[in-house]
Amino acid sequence: MQPTARPFNASCRTISRMDLQFERRCPAAPEPPDQGSETRRLYRGGAPRQSSCGRREVCHPAGVRLHCTEQRFIRREASMDRPIAYDKLAREDRFVRMRAREVAELKVSQGLPPFPDLSSAESIKERVHGIMVGELQAMEGAGRSVCDFPDAPWEFTMDMARQVWDESRHVEIYLRLLDHLGGYAGEFPETTILWRCACAEDAAARVAGVNRGLEGLACDVFNQLVHIARKIGDPVLERAVDFVLADEITHVRMGSKWLTKLTEGDAERRRRAIEFQENIDERFNLGGVRREGDHDAVSISIATDVRRLAGFTEEEIERLIKTTQRSQVY
Repeated sequence: MQPTARPFNASCRTISRMDLQFERRCPAAPEPPDQGSETRRLYRGGAPRQSSCGRREVCHPAGVRLHCTEQRFIRREASMDRPIAYDKLAREDRFVRMRAREVAELKVSQGLPPFPDLSSAESIKERVHGIMVGELQAMEGAGRSVCDFPDAPWEFTMDMARQVWDESRHVEIYLRLLDHLGGYAGEFPETTILWRCACAEDAAARVAGVNRGLEGLACDVFNQLVHIARKIGDPVLERAVDFVLADEITHVRMGSKWLTKLTEGDAERRRRAIEFQENIDERFNLGGVRREGDHDAVSISIATDVRRLAGFTEEEIERLIKTTQRSQVY
């Protein structure tokens, strides 16, 4: 009895040189028994065939879901919003979005500090909630970097994809930490300043601003939280944040690597990327909230030792310390 061939959909696409490069990187899936061993399959669910004009094409069975990396090459004509507006990010109804300035003004009007100072259990919970939504936006931002730069080196795309995975784990960790602290997602407003700062059009500026600027900020915030957790005797909070901090150090190094590679031989592009990072740094000094000092004395202490471990130079650390009195956030 002859096996029945699977139906193919009507959409076909000519195989390009990029497809063949992708094929060399990703070996073809095992041959299914009903297609015959003579058929050489380039993608899961697809077999090459001759088109009416004699060119080789590849078709896909109806209903087959392609891996995201395959979609990147197959559907290059698909349009995507760049960047996605901050109010278009998908969220559950329990999340409330507000501008950072509005949140700060409301807190000040109630006699509260504009930024959680880690002086109480409630302020620690608020800080952890802010980190959780920040990690959520970091995951979304890294995901955009996978899609936004199709002409970037393949290794760049893979690093951004790895960062998506890291950030998704961080979201889960902080959701559990919120539960550990007696809080819940949506208890405090979500500000979108992180996302709005992560939408640079140039890949070099993106990694400079996000991986070196925002992830550098994460190093400061997480390092301080580890020390506070140790002081109050909360080993769960201490160890969980310390594990996440290790990832952030890796992300900073990743940003430094790609800033160098993407701007090699282009001094002007590097200058613009570093200028974008410095603008991010100044924004998140928060009007002097982040500065050099003891963990118990300032709201966000600059983690000089961790920054050195992440690869920041002494000159970069000194520049950051000198700019801690300027901010555009509040």
